Amino acid sequence: MSTRSVARELNINFSTISCLQCCFREFGSTSNRPHNRRPCVTTPAYDLHIRLLHLRNRLRPVTQTADETGFAQPKKFCTNCKKVSQGRSSACS
Repeated sequence: MSTRSVARELNINFSTISCLQCCFREFGSTSNRPHNRRPCVTTPAYDLHIRLLHLRNRLRPVTQTADETGFAQPKKFCTNCKKVSQGRSSACS
């Protein structure tokens, strides 16, 4: 059966089947592929807590939450550091 006919039969995109085939050929499985993602710092329960904070107060800036939780990036990674340190901008990108 061709890749296109499988995609049509399952009603999914051709590229999805193609990617799965490539992964299977390369790793022998499609479930446990190696990845280079950064490991999670927060637990799922803590993620839920942060989400609820923002749902309760929708105007709360993300930077405020990051500062309070201790997961803020150091200022050296901020592209707007001079403005932030002088209090001109509350957003850090």
